[in-house]
Amino acid sequence: MKRFVGLDGIEGMALIAIVLYHCRQSSLPGGFYGVDVFFTVSGFLIATSLFRSYARSGRIDLAHYAVKRLVRLYPALVFMMLVVISAAWFWFHDALVSILNQVIT
Repeated sequence: MKRFVGLDGIEGMALIAIVLYHCRQSSLPGGFYGVDVFFTVSGFLIATSLFRSYARSGRIDLAHYAVKRLVRLYPALVFMMLVVISAAWFWFHDALVSILNQVIT
């Protein structure tokens, strides 16, 4: 399976741009372009994956694709949420306002 290594790098740089924009919005006007780049590259990679699946089996199984993504992404998501909530508990209690609603979302 062919990988687009350069696109992974662009996607990573877009994520860094998004984080930096949220850290210093006043000094980085227009930083929201990282979101556009991230979604464009992600959409291309998702479409490529689905097209390859169709070429291989003659059909697109969205349920299988969704389960595969959940298994890959949710462990890291849960770990990240635990780390961020723990850090907020120690250093920035105001961030924990309505945290249950944020976690559910």
